[in-house]
Amino acid sequence: LYIIIGFILITTIPLLITFVKSKVKSPEEEKTDLN
Repeated sequence: LYIIIGFILITTIPLLITFVKSKVKSPEEEKTDLN
């Protein structure tokens, strides 16, 4: 069970990090473009 949980965490955490970064970066990039 722990192997499966660890595999899921290893595969989902990077996707969540990249998803959050893309969400955070998009508004900042739009602001810099306006400036």
